Amino acid sequence: MFHISPPSIACNITELADLIGLLPPPVLLLGDFSAHSQQLGSTKRRTRGKMVEHFLLKSNLSLLNSGSPTYLHPATASFSAIDLSITHPSLYLDFCWQTDSDLHGIDHYPIVITTDTPLPSFSKPTWKLHKADWAAFSHQAAFDL
Repeated sequence: MFHISPPSIACNITELADLIGLLPPPVLLLGDFSAHSQQLGSTKRRTRGKMVEHFLLKSNLSLLNSGSPTYLHPATASFSAIDLSITHPSLYLDFCWQTDSDLHGIDHYPIVITTDTPLPSFSKPTWKLHKADWAAFSHQAAFDL
């Protein structure tokens, strides 16, 4: 999970852009952005939410969130969608995003991202050690020193 900064600290969207630039494409970024915005699924609109909206448009990234709340404020019992799942548009249709209905004793709903896209298969390498020419190998290894 990536957390830009606590809600009380001004958000530097340049840091987020720099982070995206460091990640190999296509990117899938999940984090507690504390970004309140109606477009992102919250009932309020705050400065950080506007900045994240602008960042998503500028960077051509897609939001997987469905609008379901991801956070329950303990003091006010109000819901918001501050945990965001951001991806490259080429991956957008490969994922199904939802929140778990149980808070599991915390104030953020667990996010469940699934895919029907098969994972690439990687075979475990095997060697036929009994067929190796160990004398030639030892000679070559000594020669290379």
